[in-house]
Amino acid sequence: MYPLACPVLFSQVFPRKLYDIIGNVDDTVIEWTSSGLSFRITNMEEFCSGVLMNYFRHDKYSSFLRQLNLYGFKKVAKGPDVGAYAHPHFIRGRLDLLPEVRRMPQGQTNAEKTKGAREI
Repeated sequence: MYPLACPVLFSQVFPRKLYDIIGNVDDTVIEWTSSGLSFRITNMEEFCSGVLMNYFRHDKYSSFLRQLNLYGFKKVAKGPDVGAYAHPHFIRGRLDLLPEVRRMPQGQTNAEKTKGAREI
């Protein structure tokens, strides 16, 4: 396979792992919302002890949450997906968008982080 034929190869590790986790782990632990625009953790205990340990070699939800924040994920505050996590380029069935899910530069302001992001 040629690199240009598969842009997912250029995505960063955390978003790729997260996408794989949601697709491969039982829905009773983590799942896409019905819209496919966000995901939610449905069993926190199993997610921390099983999923985090297997994929990230730690069981600290706070570390996982920090990664979500560093990559620009936001917790959905209203609507049918309330409580789920969303990113404008992290969408079910859209692997081609994964390279756009990038770690935010450390010194970036909140205004710069949300510039161009869809309202959640």
